[in-house]
Amino acid sequence: MISFFRKIRQKLLAQNRVTRYLAYAVGEIFLVVIGILIALQINEWNQERINKKVSLQLHQRLLEDFELIETRTQNSISDATESMELINFALFCFDQKSIPKGEEEKFDLAIRQFYRFTYPALPMATYDEMKSNGKLDLIYNLEVRNQLNAFISLLESTELILGNAGQSIQNNLIYYDKYIRSETNPQTLSISFFYDFEKMANDPEYQNKLSRVGVNWRAVAFFNKGIQKQVGNLRSLIEAEIIKLK
Repeated sequence: MISFFRKIRQKLLAQNRVTRYLAYAVGEIFLVVIGILIALQINEWNQERINKKVSLQLHQRLLEDFELIETRTQNSISDATESMELINFALFCFDQKSIPKGEEEKFDLAIRQFYRFTYPALPMATYDEMKSNGKLDLIYNLEVRNQLNAFISLLESTELILGNAGQSIQNNLIYYDKYIRSETNPQTLSISFFYDFEKMANDPEYQNKLSRVGVNWRAVAFFNKGIQKQVGNLRSLIEAEIIKLK
């Protein structure tokens, strides 16, 4: 094509037909510009197609992250509920100054486990990857993006609050353990616990501190239920976006 136009230009110059030469030159430039624009448009279409595919994959991975979060939050809620029930049972025993017959094992469990306060991390690996790679704009729906950012803030604040609650329990661990003695078996590596129930039942401060641990476990259940609610809302929005992207 280029050689074709070159021959025409040379022929026009040889014939001293400057006006027609200029017209052909302008036409040649116009065709080149059009060709560039078409190539750019095709490249843009290809990039949009690639971005749409990547966006679909990221939305699907977000749903996978939500499944993991739902599992972990449900486990945390179950642990918190069990711990609150055990603490309430122990406080009931202290009020009655006795352990109901046949419930000794339940009381033992309450005394051993109430302060084992844990809060598993709720990672959003896909979001972190998108943020570090500058791909958050591949979430095209602005409402989804804003709610996702708000959800990340919720996770961070929850982790901070419950982390402080756990630290508070750890700071009082010596007090919780003052009526409890542990013995280990070097052969079987088993652990046995012994406690002074009478002193526990007659120590109001001990019981009040125990009740505060129950409040901390309540916070675990409360915040995790809030997270589950937000996950449900985000799941619906993202599933709708996946349908659009397919």
